[in-house]
Formats: sequence, C-alpha cells, structure tokens
Amino acid sequence: MATKWSWSNKDTNNPGKTSGNTKKIGTKAEKFAQKLIRNYGLKLIATNVNYPFGEIDLIAEDAAELVFIEVRFRSNTSHGSALESVAHQKQKRLILAAQRWLKENQSYQNRYCRFDVIAIDSTIDTRHTNWQKNAFEVPDQN
Repeated sequence: MATKWSWSNKDTNNPGKTSGNTKKIGTKAEKFAQKLIRNYGLKLIATNVNYPFGEIDLIAEDAAELVFIEVRFRSNTSHGSALESVAHQKQKRLILAAQRWLKENQSYQNRYCRFDVIAIDSTIDTRHTNWQKNAFEVPDQN
C-alpha cells in the first residue's frame, strides 16, 4: 500500500521528499517509543539501522528475545491507522533488514526474534499508542 501524502507533508522543492517537520515528528515518536520500551524492561541495542532496502527503527532485547521494532505515527487516520500502514511490502523490507543485521551481528543469530510495531495515532502519548507484539512473522522459506 503506497503512502498518500498531503501537500503539507511534502517539500515542494523536492516532491516525494518529506518535510523537516514530518521528520521531527517521526523522531519525537521514536524517542517516545524508546522510553516506552525501556519502561517495560527492554534493553535498547540499536536505533535507525539503515540499509538500501529497508530501515529498522529500534532493536531491543526482551529477556532472551531479540525484538525488531517499527515505530509508526499517523497524525490523521483517514487513510488508515498507524498499525494498518505497516503493510506487506513494509514487512518484507523489515524482514530483509533484520536478516542483514543478524548476519552482521552474529552474536545474536541464535536468538528467538520477533517483529513488533509501536503504532501511534493522532497524539504522541500512551493513550494513543498501540504496541503490537509479534505484529507479523517471517513466512516459511520452504
């Protein structure tokens, strides 16, 4: 599902590029998510891991589990909620990025891994936050 942008979210000098304000809001949502997971006892390992094919917002340890976390914020839910915006294509990119990260960080390779989504709709606060643990799984490779 493609993201539909309103003109207020675009840099008019560079269509397709989000404005600095959108990036600031995304950064604020990620900082909020970091605080949230720490409050629940997760240990943050990495943030904003970028590859040409995908990005992982947060990587954390939850006891023996390794958690790859996508943080999504939607100021307006008229085109779907933040959780709904993590569609199949985004999930595939997250899985590819997680596989690459695991290949580069071999000490974590034998851990059970899960994919969580921290979805924030309208306002960055706990009331508007949905932390979906095991939001999706890696499809069978057979």
